[in-house]
Amino acid sequence: LPQWLMLKALPVIILTAKIEVKQRIEGLMAGAKDYMVKPFSHQELLARICAQLRPLGDSSVRYQQIEIDVSNRALTDNGSAVELKPKEFQLLLMLIQNQGRVFHREELLNKIWGYQAFPTTRTVDNHVLRIRQKLPSIHIETLRGVGYRLVKAS
Repeated sequence: LPQWLMLKALPVIILTAKIEVKQRIEGLMAGAKDYMVKPFSHQELLARICAQLRPLGDSSVRYQQIEIDVSNRALTDNGSAVELKPKEFQLLLMLIQNQGRVFHREELLNKIWGYQAFPTTRTVDNHVLRIRQKLPSIHIETLRGVGYRLVKAS
C-alpha cells in the first residue's frame, strides 16, 4: 500500500450474506465503517471503498506551532523541520487528529503497528518518548496503567 494510505487505520467494510438488522448493527458497533449484504454490485462496492478512503487525503494538520503536511510526510515545529520515523509520524498524526481522546496502549499497537505485528506495549511508550524528545513543546499526557492523550490545543 502507498505510504499515505497507512497514515490512518483503514476503514472496514463488512460483506456478508447475513441480512438481520441486529447483525448489521453489531457489525457497525464493532467498528466497521460500512456494511453490504449479498448480492451486491461490484460498482457499488468500489464506490463505497472510494467514499471510505476519501477522508485519507487530508493535506495539512496543525497543533499549536506544529504543522504536518500529510501528503508529503513533512513536519515543522515553529517553522523548523523535524524528522520523525514512520511509526512516530503515524502515532503523532493519530494523536493530533484525535486531541483530548484517551488511547489505550493496545489500541495504539493495533492501529499503528497492525494486528500482524506483535510488539509489546513498551514499544508505544518508547515511541511516545522519542516524540516528546523531538518535539518538546508537545503535551502528550500519560495516563498511568491506561495509555496516552494529547492535550487539546487552546
